Amino acid sequence: MRGIGTTCGLLVVAACGSNAPPPIGEVAPAQCPAFLDLELDGAASRFDPGFTGLAHGVGLETGSRLTVEVFGCDADCRRCQIRGPVRADPAVNPVISQRCLNGIAQTCATDDECAPGTGPCRFIFPPVQGQTINLPVCSIVYFEPVPGVGDGSPEQGVVDLVTGENDLQTLSINILPTINEACVDCMNDPMPNDGVADGTCAGSATKCDVNGIGTVIPSSTSYDCAPTPSTVPPIKLATNGTATSPVQWVLDDTRPKCTAGGGMTTTEPCFCGVCASNGAPCFADRDCPEKKCGDPNRVVKNNNCDAPNMNDACIWDAATQTGHCKVDTKVPCFPDGKNGQTLIANGFAEVHEGFTNVQLSNLVCLPSFGNNLIDFISGFPGPFLFQAKFHVTPRGGT
Repeated sequence: MRGIGTTCGLLVVAACGSNAPPPIGEVAPAQCPAFLDLELDGAASRFDPGFTGLAHGVGLETGSRLTVEVFGCDADCRRCQIRGPVRADPAVNPVISQRCLNGIAQTCATDDECAPGTGPCRFIFPPVQGQTINLPVCSIVYFEPVPGVGDGSPEQGVVDLVTGENDLQTLSINILPTINEACVDCMNDPMPNDGVADGTCAGSATKCDVNGIGTVIPSSTSYDCAPTPSTVPPIKLATNGTATSPVQWVLDDTRPKCTAGGGMTTTEPCFCGVCASNGAPCFADRDCPEKKCGDPNRVVKNNNCDAPNMNDACIWDAATQTGHCKVDTKVPCFPDGKNGQTLIANGFAEVHEGFTNVQLSNLVCLPSFGNNLIDFISGFPGPFLFQAKFHVTPRGGT
């Protein structure tokens, strides 16, 4: 549930319906679009996973794109349902993002089209170059279907075509990391995302088209330069409820207590907890099978500023929602509970002539990555604040 910004809302379109007139000065579009094409603005987005801060700033590559289908609009052609991802119009985006998950150089439409061992077939963002201290990580971020929820599409929600607001009751995204291996860059490609392989994958003669450009870590990744298949289980991001409205977490006594490992529980409230029985993230005792949110055998903190400097602390700027450790000033951090701090992911929608800029936001708790080194360095289980800004263009319709 989102902490602030709750209104009549897009998710209750059946209740609000077309009887609610648009605000004065707002006019519904002349026709309902059939699709929305989204392109990520990587430089304006924010992806901060883990409590140590050492993985903060790593996110999707600029050039990451997706298309969703628009349907079920109300009589005013204002509030519509969306689902996806779906294939883009080749005239708009010649790059096919539907790929074999363990062999992303291969496009596909069904699992059967993937060679043995390279499936399943999924919609995938360009490979994401990451870095945790001196440990490179090349991650595949992809959409996972959700059988039994609506039509099973990984992304399902509602959009207001007048204001640009989005509510995604379903957003099923997984991360498949290849650890200790950097993504292979596509070199000397003169025109990214044109569908023409005019570049060459670094260290080989394989031709490639640049599909993703790193903004924090320099990179020019490509579907054509596929990473080695991951040996780590995929991480399922709990991103349902992502929207253009802001979400806020408050550190108070209702939060689970931080845990220090070795059977020790602290007195400090923590943004995230974890169930002892299954390792799943939790916020309250009711979230766990054993009705206890908090595993004293795991280290779960708000930040890592007290290690190794016991007198260190997080200096948090509430206005910018950013922080850094007092002693280790180059290390980002989330606020702790000593002063009742809040954590806010900001979302918004800006309507322009012919397009909309939207920032989808959420706060979630990430589980363990299943790799002790990654968990220790990056701080998992732990909070994940993300703000993904997209340029949205309507297309088609009648």
